[in-house]
This record gives sequence, structure tokens and C-alpha cells, in this order.
Amino acid sequence: MKIDSDKAKYLTLVSLILVFFSSTTSGWGERLHKGNTVFNACKSIPVLSAPNPDSQVVGQLSFGESVKVQSHEGVYELPDSDAQSLKRQKKRASGATEIRPNSYKRPAWIGIGNNKFVIAACLVHA
Repeated sequence: MKIDSDKAKYLTLVSLILVFFSSTTSGWGERLHKGNTVFNACKSIPVLSAPNPDSQVVGQLSFGESVKVQSHEGVYELPDSDAQSLKRQKKRASGATEIRPNSYKRPAWIGIGNNKFVIAACLVHA
């Protein structure tokens, strides 16, 4: 099935809007659990041999292709300027609820197989 250019742009825009709204509530960590099937929301992303932008390209992941999350690499904590940062969540919660690490931490890379990694920013869970 071939998708024309206008339809692809529309689907990309809709996907990015959905990603934005869903990430503001549950965080990337919620949807990118190990074992989940996720989809590429970007036009195309390289599959790399290591979780490093300088590593060898071993494949491509096209828009809409699915992969299974096998590992999280390069996990980082959101900066205080982010609405979902630990600091801001603590301020909103006032100690009333437990703040789970996956609500303020994000993986930079997702492992999808033996020596196969993709950038997490383009992946969404449907």
C-alpha cells in the first residue's frame, strides 16, 4: 500500500500531536515498556549497531513500522524546565503521592534486537 505525500504528512502530524498529548500525562516511560510493540512516527530513522549516533547504520525503520522494545539505553532525567520533571511533580504533588521514576525519566535509545538500536523520540505506543 503506497501512501501519497499529503496523506503521509497528515498522518505524521496527527501522530506527533497524539505523541505530545499522551506524553504530557503518562511520560515516555509508560508507553515504552520492555516487551511493548511500538511504532515509528517519523518518516524514517536509522537502526544503529549501538546506542550512539556515531555507530554503524545496520538498517532503516520506515514510518509506521513496528518493533518490540527489548531494552532502554541512555536513560536520563528530565530537566527542571520540563513540566514532567521530578522537581515540578514534587511541587504539584506536595508529597501526597509517590512519584514513579518512569514519569520523569526517559530512555534516549531503545534496543530492538541484537545490536540494533533506534532513537526513542520517534517511537509511539498505540
